[in-house]
Amino acid sequence: MGEREVKNIARPVKAHRIRYDGQLPVATSGAKKTVARPGGSAKARRHFRSPIWLGAAALFVVVVGAAGAWFMLKSGSNPSENIQSSGRTSIGVLPFNNLSGNASQDYFSDGITEEILTALTRSPALFVTARNSSFTFKGKAVNVTEAGRKLGVRYIIEGSVQKSADKVRITVQLIDAQTGNHVWAEKFDRPLKDVFAVRDEITGAIAARLGARLEKAEVDAARRKAAVDLGAYDYYLRGRALVQTSAKAAILEARAMFEKAIEIDPRFALAYAALAYTYYREVALR
Repeated sequence: MGEREVKNIARPVKAHRIRYDGQLPVATSGAKKTVARPGGSAKARRHFRSPIWLGAAALFVVVVGAAGAWFMLKSGSNPSENIQSSGRTSIGVLPFNNLSGNASQDYFSDGITEEILTALTRSPALFVTARNSSFTFKGKAVNVTEAGRKLGVRYIIEGSVQKSADKVRITVQLIDAQTGNHVWAEKFDRPLKDVFAVRDEITGAIAARLGARLEKAEVDAARRKAAVDLGAYDYYLRGRALVQTSAKAAILEARAMFEKAIEIDPRFALAYAALAYTYYREVALR
C-alpha cells in the first residue's frame, strides 16, 4: 500500500494489505492440502484455533511491533526534523495553566487547551500531537526544548487561563522548540460569553504564523453556529474532564453533566456527541 503517515511515529511507515481468500494451505508429507474457511466444519475450526495458528498470530504481532520500534529508532535522535520532512509543520499543545487560584477550575483550562488542540488538527498542513501525549506534562515545570524533543515537534504552544465570574483572560505563546525563541505571544481579555470567538481567534493566529491553512468549511461553520449557553458549555467541560478516565463512577458522572448541558441548551451538538461517547465507553469497557 506504500508509505503511510502514522500518528506519533516520525517517519512514514510501509503498509501492506493481507487478503484472505478463504483457503488455509496446510503442508503435509509431499502434498499440499487446503482446509475450508473456519466455520465450515468442526475440524476446520479446531485447525484455525490450534496452537500453531495462535503462535503464528502472536509472532505476527511481535514482528509488527519490532518493525515499528525499528522505524522509530532509525528516525534518529531528533524526531521533530523527521516530522518536518513529511511536509507538515509539527506542533504540540501543552496543558494551559489554571491561574484562578482554585484547583477545581482545572477542568476549564484543560477544556480550553483541548478546544485549541482540536481546532488546529483541522489544518492538513499541521501535525498535532495527541491529547494523551501533551497532557503528560500537566502540572510539571516544563523545559520547552525538552518537551519538543519528547513530543517530536518543532513548535510548542503553552499558555494560561484565568476565569472569573463573567470574564476570562487567556495568554498564549507559540515557541520554536528547537531554539527556544518566542514566535508569537498574545493576551486575550474577553467577556466569558466570547470564549468561542477567542478560541477561533487564537487558532487562526497560530495557523497564520505557521503558514498553515485551517479548513475553510470548518471556519465558515464556526462563524455560522449559534452561540452556546455558557452554563451548558461549563457542564460540557466538566463532563469532558471526567470522561478521560476509565472509572465507572466518573463516566456516569460525566454522563449526568452532558445531560444537564443538553437540558440547558438542546441545540448544543458537542454535548450530544459526548453523551453518546459515554454509552460507547459503557459498552466497550463493560
